[in-house]
Amino acid sequence: ASNKPPFYLAVREPLPSGQLARSMSGAHTLTRGDIWNLRGVLAVGMGESILLSVLGHVYLPYARSVVKCDTSPTPEKLSDVHAKTWSGSAFCNDRDEVAREATADLGLSSGIALALCCVLLPTYGVLADKVGRWRIIAVYFAGVALMAFANAAAPSTAMFMATRSLSGVLGDPHPIQHAQIADVCPPDSRSSCFAFVMVMKMLMHAIFGLAANVKIVGAHLYDYTVIWLGVGVLAVLVTVACFSFEETHPHAVRAAQSREKGEVVAKDSVQRMDDGHVHTGLGLAEAWRVVSSPVLRNVIGVSSLAILGLNSMSVLPGWLLIVYEWPQERFGYVGL
Repeated sequence: ASNKPPFYLAVREPLPSGQLARSMSGAHTLTRGDIWNLRGVLAVGMGESILLSVLGHVYLPYARSVVKCDTSPTPEKLSDVHAKTWSGSAFCNDRDEVAREATADLGLSSGIALALCCVLLPTYGVLADKVGRWRIIAVYFAGVALMAFANAAAPSTAMFMATRSLSGVLGDPHPIQHAQIADVCPPDSRSSCFAFVMVMKMLMHAIFGLAANVKIVGAHLYDYTVIWLGVGVLAVLVTVACFSFEETHPHAVRAAQSREKGEVVAKDSVQRMDDGHVHTGLGLAEAWRVVSSPVLRNVIGVSSLAILGLNSMSVLPGWLLIVYEWPQERFGYVGL
């Protein structure tokens, strides 16, 4: 094995005077070394921002497009997508019913997803410490890809609600990404690293959110198959990218932390295979121990129920669509 230290432990060379160097006042700014160490977090983080921004704008119009009722639109209604009475669905001519049903479906499924995420997030945090950050983040994006491909293959309200609800099982990559930033940035520049990553992600979110609103939502589509396929392909690419960068929390660090906690690394964290490679165990017992804490269990229970209730009762999108007769792209701009 090579004795070369991990890239984020290498000596960090300061920039020349006047180029993002540390100031004499004690404030710290980024160096080229910091940005280089953050390249994986940045690449995957920006991919995630693009995905979430597009999905956030697509959920409601897609939910409208698959609503069905007893009154089907006429060919004239189907073609006049910019009319105030346009329902957004090729299977239902009642604009108000479509808006109500789509809003209810999205609110309930999002509430279930967030409640599941609230319950499972501590477990994913423990697993990220046990098996490495990138593997757990990759699970999230692989799940997003499966969700997108499922909606492309079988577009329906049932499929949308099932995939949107179960997406909460995937957890949330944000806390793990924050841990990655702490992994690769030293304490004196960590706040600058956080700010830099957040700004870049917000920039991607805004740019692609605007593009999605203009090019997708504003197009008044009936068929979102191509959109879901595009989201799925992008999610696959981001999943692959997770395995293209060096682990920010390598096995040596994980093993050292396990020893410090008094854990028996050979029994709980490491499994030696016949080929001589070392593989880290899942650490499910540790995850269960953390989640089983009485205080944490109560916080998770109350938070998940509150999140589920608030999202299920959210009527703002349908209210704006029905009462003010807003076209869906205008509501998208409010979301931006």
